[in-house]
Amino acid sequence: MRASILSMVLSGLLATALPTNDDAPLAKRTDFSGSNVRCYPEDYWDASREAIAEGIAYLRGVSGQPSAGPGPGACARVSCSYASAIWWCNDDPAGKTLDSFSSIADGAQYIYDNCHAGLYDGILSGQVFHSTDWNVIVKREEC
Repeated sequence: MRASILSMVLSGLLATALPTNDDAPLAKRTDFSGSNVRCYPEDYWDASREAIAEGIAYLRGVSGQPSAGPGPGACARVSCSYASAIWWCNDDPAGKTLDSFSSIADGAQYIYDNCHAGLYDGILSGQVFHSTDWNVIVKREEC
């Protein structure tokens, strides 16, 4: 009897502490579906997949809006740890401001999800091009 009462109390506490699907807003994602992605380009050294995953999580928590001057090729490194870097580049001839750093994280996630080394899946490098004239690069680089 005590166990069932304790179970009911804990269930009630968890139900009020955890958000329901209705209470948890979905984060807006930048759509990279169908984008041109270059996996393991010869001119990039491979980064650690684990470190890139950490960089993606970090970028999702950065506030503000990333901006870049006129392109093409106006690039900035936005994350680097354990010799694994995430860059974003503006390819538009005008300056560009993104909605959030999560937009860059979405590009890095697209590379992470679509580029696999095969025999050793612990490495990653690539570049993905967004339809609105900017791109994300993931590669090995000293921080």
